[in-house]
Amino acid sequence: MTLGPIRMSVWLHDRSGVLGTFESTDIHKTRRAGFGAWNSGWGLAVVFTVLQNLMPIFSFTLKNLRADAANSSGTSTHGEHPTATMQQPTTTGTASFQVNEEVYQTAYKVFGNLSSDKRPVVVLHGGPGVPHNYVLALSDLYHKFQVPVVFYDQLGCGMSSHLPEKPKDFWKIELFMDELDNLLAHLGIEANFDLLGQSWGGMLASTYAALRRPGGLKHLVITNSPASMALWEKSAAILLNGLPDEVKEGLLRLEKEGKYEAKEYQDGMSVFYKKHVCRLDPWPEEVLEAFKLLDEDPTVYHTMNGPSEFTIVGSIKSWSIIDDLHHIACPTLVINGAYDEAQDLCVNPFFERIHQVKWVQFANSSHMPFIEERVRYIEVVAVFLAT
Repeated sequence: MTLGPIRMSVWLHDRSGVLGTFESTDIHKTRRAGFGAWNSGWGLAVVFTVLQNLMPIFSFTLKNLRADAANSSGTSTHGEHPTATMQQPTTTGTASFQVNEEVYQTAYKVFGNLSSDKRPVVVLHGGPGVPHNYVLALSDLYHKFQVPVVFYDQLGCGMSSHLPEKPKDFWKIELFMDELDNLLAHLGIEANFDLLGQSWGGMLASTYAALRRPGGLKHLVITNSPASMALWEKSAAILLNGLPDEVKEGLLRLEKEGKYEAKEYQDGMSVFYKKHVCRLDPWPEEVLEAFKLLDEDPTVYHTMNGPSEFTIVGSIKSWSIIDDLHHIACPTLVINGAYDEAQDLCVNPFFERIHQVKWVQFANSSHMPFIEERVRYIEVVAVFLAT
């Protein structure tokens, strides 16, 4: 189904009361004053739409999605071409990362000059274990707004060191915070940087900002991420109930039987992905490639999450940052899509507990608004990072 721009009436408000309405294709909500030009440029706050959601963490079986891409003309159903030409990075390299007595490699690429007068933004990809390929559209922040952008593959995926032999207790969120600290120091940007975390990357970024409280972090973007896994699981049942009965019943039955490779299961998950992960048809090649690489080495995903979208038994099952969100001191932008896996139930604690926060929801997007509504998404993030 082709979706045109959705016009909606939005209530403007702040904590002191309702201010009025306006029309918008994406919606904004601001919790605190003190954003200066950011507030005056965007206005105050806006109410948000509610859907519910499943896992922010991906484990994709791509057979059906690749077939759809092969059979498609390549036209986006949302008015933006799903794949734009990706320019080459300015710099690529690896950072040595020591854990106990062993040294691993973190692969990174940089778009732009880290020595320029523009503060760089470091992008934390999702998963855990989905390499950075699928978020490369964020390089538009450099190409269009001259903001240097750093991408990297977290340990265990992509071009970084793969460690399938490591035990479960190796793969902890502290490991990935240590890796981030190491990369920032390697690049020499630890005193002045911004963070953008998508899905699991937003979980990592919010934890890093709240618990490590780095002095050099100036802006935080949490995009398509939950504030706790308990909220995410609570929402999962509602989102699952929104699927056609035959799809829902098949998925539940096959999950119980552990038949994740069955064609019926793959077909059912394809229905979900197209509704709540990426609504473009076909999916961009860089997205397909990222999840192909995940399928080739799912060590991190299986260990930290579990065997599927619906069966969360890994080390992040009990994860929550809710009680520590008040420690985040830097201005924060929270983003989700109207059809997102990361729906309002999961995102709301960020808005309620972070002191300087703005929440923007994209009306035509699901879990990947940086692709689904690429131009507008890049503009929104660039304006925020410039404040």
